[in-house]
Amino acid sequence: MIPENGDVQVALRAKYYQGPRPKAVEVEVACLADGLEIRFPSPNAPEKRIWPLKGIQPEHPGDGKLIIAYGAAAAREYLEFQDINALEQLGRSYPGIKWQKGIRGRHLWLALSSLAVLAISLVFLAYFFGLPRLADSAAAAVPMEWEMDLGKQISERTLSGLRIDETRSRWLDTFFAFMEIPSDYPIRLYYAQDSLVNAFAMPGGAIVIYSGLFDRLSGPEALAGLVAHEYAHVEKRHSLKSLFRSLGGFLVLSAVFGDLTGLAGLLVDNAN
Repeated sequence: MIPENGDVQVALRAKYYQGPRPKAVEVEVACLADGLEIRFPSPNAPEKRIWPLKGIQPEHPGDGKLIIAYGAAAAREYLEFQDINALEQLGRSYPGIKWQKGIRGRHLWLALSSLAVLAISLVFLAYFFGLPRLADSAAAAVPMEWEMDLGKQISERTLSGLRIDETRSRWLDTFFAFMEIPSDYPIRLYYAQDSLVNAFAMPGGAIVIYSGLFDRLSGPEALAGLVAHEYAHVEKRHSLKSLFRSLGGFLVLSAVFGDLTGLAGLLVDNAN
């Protein structure tokens, strides 16, 4: 492995370190036939040192600079090259010698790991923060006519599985009319014979009150508070937003691919 310009090439600038607490010494490094010659310009330093090629080991770069080492751990020596073309120069002088310690592979692994963490973080943020907001915005943009048609389909399927008391349901409708709450929705109340202590509102204006809850009310004022509470769910589209949030993934895919034809049917199927 004879250098291309004779026995000694143009010297490379470097910093020399030795020992457990080394102090940087400015040196010049020349390429010899079988190793590196380190020259110390300081008058108090040794005249030169020779590093045979077989004892030189590559190190991980510091601040992007080329670093190589030589010797045993106790008296280990290091060279930190200052010339930006040092790696190219050494590569030309000594073909086949490894002067860097897996830099590309290490950087590639770090880059891929960082990208994976970033992708997972973005998916997490989109699912738990972006998707609910998107679903709410989509629900708010639904025309009232579409919501009422959807609500009709949902209420028909839901009410078919309940024991509705028609007489008491009409009484509840009359009670709501006396409350004189202005609304663009056709509010319709249903009295369901069931011991379940609950009430709920559906998109479009249908409200169901179970007998289990109705029987626990203390009087008209309590009923008025319950009806007003359920009406607020209708007015604020809470039920529609809840459906859109539950099916947010399908909603996003449908929006991306421009196909909302199956959305209404899916919402009805999952209305429970």
